[in-house]
Amino acid sequence: MEYLNSSERTTCHLCGLPVISSGYTSMDEDGEKQFCCHGCLQVYEIAKEIGLDLTDRSTIRDQVRDRWQTNRGFKGYSADISIDGMWCPSCTLLIEAALLRSPGILNAEVNYITGSARVQYEPSLVSESDIARDIRSLGYGADISLDAPEEKGRSEQRALFVYFLIAGVLTMQIMVIYFLILYPQYFKGVIDDYTISYEYVVWGIATPVQFLAGWPFLRGAYQSIRARYGTMDLLVAIGTLSAYLYSVYALVTRSGEVYFDSSSMIITVVIIGRSLEALAKVKSAAAVGGLISLLPKQAWRIANQSIEPIATDNIEPGMLILVRPGERIPADGVITEGSSSVDESLLTGESVPIDKKVHDDVIGGTLNTNGSIVIAVKNTGDETALAKIAHLVDEAQSRKATIQRFADRVAAWFVPTIIATAVLTSVGWYIADRSFTSSLIRAVTVLVVACPCSLGLATPLAVSLAINKASTHGLLIHNADSLERAGLVDQLVFDKTGTITRGKISVEGVYPLLDGVSARDILRTVIGVEVFSEHPIARAIVELDGDSTPLVCRNFKAEAGGVSGEIAGKPVLIGSEQYLATSGIPLNDTALKLVDEHRKRGRTVVFVADGRRTLAIITLADEVRKSANEAIKHLENLGVMVAMISGDNQRTVTTIGKSLAIDNVFAEVLPDRKLELIKELQKAYFVGMVGDGINDAPALAQADLGIAMGGGTDVAMESADITLLSQDLAGIPYLLRLSQKTMQVIRQNFGWTLAYNMVATTAAIAGFLTPVIAATVMALSSLIVVVNSTRITMHGHSNR
Repeated sequence: MEYLNSSERTTCHLCGLPVISSGYTSMDEDGEKQFCCHGCLQVYEIAKEIGLDLTDRSTIRDQVRDRWQTNRGFKGYSADISIDGMWCPSCTLLIEAALLRSPGILNAEVNYITGSARVQYEPSLVSESDIARDIRSLGYGADISLDAPEEKGRSEQRALFVYFLIAGVLTMQIMVIYFLILYPQYFKGVIDDYTISYEYVVWGIATPVQFLAGWPFLRGAYQSIRARYGTMDLLVAIGTLSAYLYSVYALVTRSGEVYFDSSSMIITVVIIGRSLEALAKVKSAAAVGGLISLLPKQAWRIANQSIEPIATDNIEPGMLILVRPGERIPADGVITEGSSSVDESLLTGESVPIDKKVHDDVIGGTLNTNGSIVIAVKNTGDETALAKIAHLVDEAQSRKATIQRFADRVAAWFVPTIIATAVLTSVGWYIADRSFTSSLIRAVTVLVVACPCSLGLATPLAVSLAINKASTHGLLIHNADSLERAGLVDQLVFDKTGTITRGKISVEGVYPLLDGVSARDILRTVIGVEVFSEHPIARAIVELDGDSTPLVCRNFKAEAGGVSGEIAGKPVLIGSEQYLATSGIPLNDTALKLVDEHRKRGRTVVFVADGRRTLAIITLADEVRKSANEAIKHLENLGVMVAMISGDNQRTVTTIGKSLAIDNVFAEVLPDRKLELIKELQKAYFVGMVGDGINDAPALAQADLGIAMGGGTDVAMESADITLLSQDLAGIPYLLRLSQKTMQVIRQNFGWTLAYNMVATTAAIAGFLTPVIAATVMALSSLIVVVNSTRITMHGHSNR
């Protein structure tokens, strides 16, 4: 039966779909209302009972979608666990190690970005609730039901903001008291009742900083000790607690100065760094959710000679689904009726929609632009092409773990070494002079002077300055690891459409094929017809004439491959070569030769005919960005090899590659193949990928460095490490130079910090330093790191 050409013209009172069957009706004071299905009738009756305004169609449709929306269950012997409270990337190691020690756990992969774990298990030995309980026993939150990663990330951001408010506001008060009162008194050697009264005030202010704002560090230190894995949390907790507890002891016993300023300042600085990291996590976690959201929540199922709404999750292979103009296709399938143009840019990256007719395949998530079609469903759920792309993005993100900060890497040996040194120092001095106070002061001096303030500043400060500098040149750097990796790239792969090119087609020329026919007349005629079409080619042609009034077109008709109408009573056909051939309109040798020349140059060709003969051809092109040539030259000067990859045809890609002196080009490449090409290149090179579309997302996530164009899709930008907001490709060589400069500064910071720790710790052990002098030296060390890091702001924009 043909559903699209049914003679029944009655439409549903609720949703506007054709009413095929007359079995669903309702009577009210306005007369009989007809509905397309039982679902619409039921929603109408409920809405009428509660007094809902039925003219608000968007609200009604939301209710219809919600009515059929269901959640997916778990499959197989794997559990997806939502985890709260992961504070840094090393938390994933703690959780994985703990789980793998449990009987029945076959594999565990914890994703720091999404805040989740996928655990393979033997159900006869362990259950999902047991797995969640084991994770909770480490001090994390764990739930079998997964929340949206973005929402969890935002919750973490809100918690960090609260911690920052506590630490920031109170630490400011502490430092005011120290600078105005305590520091001057200490250096005078005066600790009287006046000084002590203010020390008690500082103790009261520092306590919530230490135990409320510092709670995440204390919890992380506890988790680190349980898993026998040193982290930055343990380093921060030991340093701040040592300074805090000694200060309490010194204040109560009146045996020396207090160091609440050191403990509070360390906590505040590190929280700021963690807040920036949490922001990057939220953006990265949104990538997969952005992909899945492209599938519509509801579709229109054809069954029993009626059309009824159905949740996309409930669609099954073999069902017939109606897809109207402007709607996204809900599942992979094949067209059984109708024709249209389908925007497949999320798969191919190409801006021109593809003409589709009966027996052609369509992909779930793609956009039906201008005609109603009926599809027979082939693949649903996890088997759709879109779901597979989402899986590729998720898998690549999980596999590319965040590079550990240097402080976390050295913490494994630095922390126990400092603790052991402090203990041995205390014991040695106690043996030497039999004074507990003296031995405790020496031990705390070692811990204070070795406290990782400058070590903690070495990377985040330099990175923050570099990120700010990059932002002034249109570069959004998502995290410190991205900045570090940028300077290592030696093979950079560019997507073509929307990256090398602008991603928007425009008319290159109008070429009449008959004498006496002007290009202006052809263009006015074509615009008169194309103004009724929503096709991107039509929009590009109409834009040429601005806001002028088009010629009057009658009997407009959109078909697969072209459009037609009548201008001044004469037929006009506009479309592809195949569209004209179907209408019996031939092309002469002159036209074919001209068409071949333009196609060799990578142009798209549209034909114009009058029903008997071809009148003209119109060529369109996707313009290469003006900055592309210069950027590629600068990259080559930096020693970076350049390649181009595209889903477009070989001729077009090769032509553009030659114009930019890019010899290594890959054409007609779909998303999964892009991912494989990146993997192959990674065997020999440190690979960067530049792209803009959803089709680029898996490759951007897999690459050692992913760079997304600012005008691209949200998914591409969230899958990438860096976003080129300015869309000026000259920013890419600038980025590589900035990365190299920043990493040079960071290495200098670390070199100074480690040298300082060795010398200062030795002096503390020998008794040459007191805690207050140790705190001063530590502050001086941090100041040197700050001054050195500011050299990054002097990095110019020249690529030469």
